[in-house]
Amino acid sequence: MNNHKIKLSLFLVLLLLFYFSKCIAQNNNCNLKALITPQRDTIVVDSITTSFINISQGATSVKWLLDGIDYYFNGRIPDTLNVYLNNVGIRKIELVVTNGNCIDTARCFVVVTGKQHQKKAFSNLSFGIYDPDFRKQIHINNPYHITGSINKDFIISGSSQLYTVPNGGRLNSEIGFIADVTEDGCINWAKSLSDSYYSIIKFSKKTLDNDILSVCSGALPNNGATNYIIRTSSQGVKLWAKAYDQNFTMSVLQEDSFENIIVAGSFDDPNGLKTGFSISKLDKNGNKLWSKIFRNDLLYNSFPFTFPINILTIGNYYYVSGFTSKITSSGTYGFICKLNAIDGSMKWTKKYTDGSFGMQIRDMHFINNQILANVTSNDVKTAQSFFYIDTLGNVLKSFKINTGSLLLESPFSTNITTIPSGGFYLSFYGKELLNLQPGYQYHSITLKISPQNTINWQKQFGDYNRDYYLSSTINVSGGITTLAAGYNPLNTLLGSDNFVVTKIDSLGNTNDYCNFYQSSHTLQSTSISFTSQTWKTDSSFIASIIDVPYNWQDVSIFRRWLCPQSIDTCSLLGIDGPEEVCDLKKVYSYRIHKSPGCGFNVSGSSGITILSQTDSILKVSFNSPGIHKLKIALANSCALITDSLLITAAPKSYLLSLGRDTSICAGSTIILNAGNGFASYKWQDGSTSQFFKVKQPGIFFVTAIDSCNNIAIDSIMISPTLPTYLGILKNSKICLSDTVTFQIPSVYSNYSWTPSYNLINISTSIIKVFPTVATTYTVKAIDNRGCIVSDSAIVSILSSQSVFLGNDTVICKGDSLQLNAGSTSNNYVWSTGSTTPKITVSQAGNYSVVVTDTNSCKSKDTITVFIQPIPYLSLGNDTSICANKPLILTVPNNYTSFLWSNGSTNRKLTITNKGLYWLTINAYNCVASDTINIVSVNNFPSGFISTKILICPYDPFIIAAKGVFVKYLWNTGDVSPTITINRAGIYSLKVTDTNGCDNTEYSIVQEKACTKKIIFPNAFTPNNDGNNDVFKPFVSAPLSQYHLYIYNRYGQVLFESNDSKNGWNGNIMGIPQQTGVYVWKAIYAFYGEDQNQLSGNFTLIK
Repeated sequence: MNNHKIKLSLFLVLLLLFYFSKCIAQNNNCNLKALITPQRDTIVVDSITTSFINISQGATSVKWLLDGIDYYFNGRIPDTLNVYLNNVGIRKIELVVTNGNCIDTARCFVVVTGKQHQKKAFSNLSFGIYDPDFRKQIHINNPYHITGSINKDFIISGSSQLYTVPNGGRLNSEIGFIADVTEDGCINWAKSLSDSYYSIIKFSKKTLDNDILSVCSGALPNNGATNYIIRTSSQGVKLWAKAYDQNFTMSVLQEDSFENIIVAGSFDDPNGLKTGFSISKLDKNGNKLWSKIFRNDLLYNSFPFTFPINILTIGNYYYVSGFTSKITSSGTYGFICKLNAIDGSMKWTKKYTDGSFGMQIRDMHFINNQILANVTSNDVKTAQSFFYIDTLGNVLKSFKINTGSLLLESPFSTNITTIPSGGFYLSFYGKELLNLQPGYQYHSITLKISPQNTINWQKQFGDYNRDYYLSSTINVSGGITTLAAGYNPLNTLLGSDNFVVTKIDSLGNTNDYCNFYQSSHTLQSTSISFTSQTWKTDSSFIASIIDVPYNWQDVSIFRRWLCPQSIDTCSLLGIDGPEEVCDLKKVYSYRIHKSPGCGFNVSGSSGITILSQTDSILKVSFNSPGIHKLKIALANSCALITDSLLITAAPKSYLLSLGRDTSICAGSTIILNAGNGFASYKWQDGSTSQFFKVKQPGIFFVTAIDSCNNIAIDSIMISPTLPTYLGILKNSKICLSDTVTFQIPSVYSNYSWTPSYNLINISTSIIKVFPTVATTYTVKAIDNRGCIVSDSAIVSILSSQSVFLGNDTVICKGDSLQLNAGSTSNNYVWSTGSTTPKITVSQAGNYSVVVTDTNSCKSKDTITVFIQPIPYLSLGNDTSICANKPLILTVPNNYTSFLWSNGSTNRKLTITNKGLYWLTINAYNCVASDTINIVSVNNFPSGFISTKILICPYDPFIIAAKGVFVKYLWNTGDVSPTITINRAGIYSLKVTDTNGCDNTEYSIVQEKACTKKIIFPNAFTPNNDGNNDVFKPFVSAPLSQYHLYIYNRYGQVLFESNDSKNGWNGNIMGIPQQTGVYVWKAIYAFYGEDQNQLSGNFTLIK
């Protein structure tokens, strides 16, 4: 043995003897016993004041705990603890005493049960989760959702947050839970996510096959998932859990009629803004069928932030509701969109507003072929409303709840609960601001709305510290059951730590008085407007779906009846006794805290033997070392009330070894581990951790004692180690742009190469470098001793000739270009195969050259040559133009550099005079030009039509062109030199002469005063050829009177007419008459003139 070992061993033996004798003295002589009086549990019906006195033995310090929290009076710890309990519940009294290393605790309970309710069916019950395995923690419960189930139970979802008592108290992570509660308020089962370090079960839903689907947020260990779904059987047995894409916040879940699962949530963009929503359709096992995302952004419109709240399934369509927020203010708008259930394609999206700029569409229901939408807004007078739409999103009717003088801040709607027989329940809550303390009062309101949209009844529930509604569902009687955030009067400093379930029957009655009041709100029609909305992004996406392992644990539920308050007489259950035992042959006694006459069941792990059991004492022995669980549970209890202890029994003497002597390198650290399983540790410097961090050489030792006072000692010597220089890397000279590879053996760890300049890591031990200036590269690594090894090399750069062929260029077709690679080297290799310093090229393509200097360093450059075709240009043939129609010449669009003969650089040139005109264009210095000669400028036709003409009404008149032209075109469509007219108007004529010049002139035709006359024809030919088929007069002016008679040769009247425009067609009763002579007589008068009569004869010709 080395000298340092001998000296150290003697020192440790002396230290051990001193330490061991001191511990034995303390254990044998402190005689510590925690005692309080009265020692029994106190159980009463009404309020009580009780004093607890410290009568402990051998204590040097004491501490009172009231419900797990340190108790002080006037800033000091009193000898007597006075407890006044005026609220129904259980208070835990603890006295913790110490003496040196000894500690003991006495515990008892004070219970006020309250007067027991006579009716089994509850109206108001307060529930709270507590975990007996965490004996120094309090649960603060946060309810979220309640839903009815097929077997008439209720499923409650939420989270339970642990409040750790030691060190002044602190809030720990939340743990999600669900509970199955019967119609009578009993707990069938309750589960929580035992292995999660943060989770919230937002809501749960019963499926068509009676399972339970729960939406969770938070994170699971070793997963990092933030959105997941848990499927549980109706008995609380876990089936599966799936985690989904982390770039959205899952907020809603629904099941369609085919047992498919639809989930949706806000989409989180890279900036954490919720600029849209995603929706996925899953099969009943959680496998994805399709996923869609609908997004806006800050630049697309002023409503980019989207929050889906509810999904409604109708046939082959899914309807999603929620709200979208505005950038420019804090206002929100409700939205509903309709999607195809087959592929998730968007049919339409509508944005709704009630004018409050704080509208949120909470949930939807399909009633009488209409969609009923539930709305919360920020209007303090009308915080709650609802409206109906058709399946196209059109608003059919809308209503709001007018709260009158009751102004509700921060209103919140639970959900609409539909009634199978018709109508629905509507529940919401808000906070009324008060001038008195505490400055507010909660109001929870329930209304029953008839199918005719009238209020059947309404109830208001609340107080400043009372519960407020969060969710509701239908109950077996057809009434409504609501879930509320509760208030625990025993722990006011911790806030809400219970949740309350309230039942109201279909007539608005409860079984007892519980701060329910009649309210006087009114229902009135309102106006809701809507607009269509589009999405900038409407696409499918690949959603990440993974199976998530999770563990359920049973949790205990504590019940408190309300109005008046009471708890079950068998609500108290607790177990006390030693939590560390060292003698496997000894019998240990454990005290049972419970109400007299209440039975309990005992269970223990395999290392515990139950020896005897009385109403207050449980005796056990331990048959193997280890950590064992002793659990008790109330028998035949309506609630899950348990307590348990984790007991460490007779741990064996653990082996202590710090390992072999070793060495330490400068700057490194060695962690010495004394091993777990010991109750205490003490190192040479007095530190008491299981681990010791070594940074310098030396001798280190530790003494460890287990919970049964078994002592173990070990030491270790750590020597210094010098750093190592490898000398493997060699200096190198390279050409510019070349690389060199460095490598050291791969047996080391934590390689570090410096500098990182122009360095590529092939692996941790191999690099490739390509510096442009001389550089020293250094590597450091850690060997198997934990010491640093290093090496370095210099990379120098050889001088080389640079080559530059010029920028890429363009030459005209037919031209050539000389490329010059310089003349300082004697080795040239062109891509054309040439080896001269210069080459001449005339074809398009890439040309490169490699130049090698005397150091064998190569330089390379490449140039691209483009060939520009000679531009094509034509201004047309020489020509003549008309004086009234200039010639416009235009430069082709694909040219940007050009010049006209007059110096103009405009793209168009207008020509009105004869002469020579030219244009020059330039394309990449390739030039083209053309010239055109305007031979003459010809006059255009004029004066070929009279400008003003007067005619008699109804008399034909001929207008004729003056002169001879090649083409004529009247505005009547005629193309002859003349036209015949019989009415006033404006007539135009366009003519074209032999030079191709044209012009249009106009003639204004007006009527003049002419003699009035009526003229009858002497014959007509009714053969339906469209010419002279009807016998009637020509009338030059309007008539005030007219009657025509036509006779045959026998004097019979064949035809009469009172309208000069209505003549005889030669038929009598549809029968054509014979050719012959017929007699006519006409009686007529012109306006302003006397009556006249004319007669004559005419011939009917066939």
